[in-house]
Amino acid sequence: MKSNRTIAHGLLFFIVLGCVPFVRAQKAEQPASLSQLEASLKRDPDNPKLLIALGLACWDRNDYPHALEAFQRAVKVAPSSAEAHNWLGVAIMEKANLPGAIAEFKKAVVLDPKLARAQTNLGSALAKSGEIGEAVEVFRKALALEPANPAAQMNLGVALREKGDATAALVYMRQVAEQEPTNASVQYELGQTLRQSGDLPSSIVAFESALQIALSLVASLITAAYSRRREFRADAAAAALAGRSNMVAALKRLQTTTDRVDMSQAALATLKVAGGKSWIRAFATHPPLDARIAALEEMGY
Repeated sequence: MKSNRTIAHGLLFFIVLGCVPFVRAQKAEQPASLSQLEASLKRDPDNPKLLIALGLACWDRNDYPHALEAFQRAVKVAPSSAEAHNWLGVAIMEKANLPGAIAEFKKAVVLDPKLARAQTNLGSALAKSGEIGEAVEVFRKALALEPANPAAQMNLGVALREKGDATAALVYMRQVAEQEPTNASVQYELGQTLRQSGDLPSSIVAFESALQIALSLVASLITAAYSRRREFRADAAAAALAGRSNMVAALKRLQTTTDRVDMSQAALATLKVAGGKSWIRAFATHPPLDARIAALEEMGY
């Protein structure tokens, strides 16, 4: 009975979230404003740091072709930049070109062996290519550089489990679970590893935790979607009273202000309503300002 319930929980969690994120590339922090970057690049078009930042800003908007182009330009103007090769590898891996991604990640770690992010990404690409043994060694290198890196811990745990060493995998899975107890994917992977190790009761607890988190996320998505819809209606009502052009101008001024918010400060980050990383926007109670402005401009009055 418990075994069936474990499988049911695992399948339901898989259905709710779509898939389990096996060995993913390690991404960056909050990107800079696209408009600010474009203005800076007009003054300094061959600045590799600006080109990398532009690529990340495009990536944040799911504009992968322009992100790839920016990273390629960064590598062209700065072939000795480990960061440029790393991000180009991430963009190439997004296109499912694993050999190309591995080549870029390897260039990155040769240029800067201490770049833990590149080591983690190299391990991810190797694991996706089926080179589990080599991936394990690379993930260990990443953790030697950053022992508390949850991406490397998670990926190493999954890779060790794939090799059949569930006992060793549990060490890393539990470390990640302690750091991210409300991460549904982490709890699911922990449950899978516990099940493979033979600890069925503990795996059931982990699967149940993953399911509860997943269902709460679904509820949050519904609530946020309703809130965003209400925001659009409020904008339309305000435009009817104050005039569409006045409302658009006000939102554009707000857009300029939010671009200056320092997202490294957690207390300020909660105040920014212009939209964040693309996947976070699904949980946002306010739609991105670009979308609000576009909706107003499409109005017939």
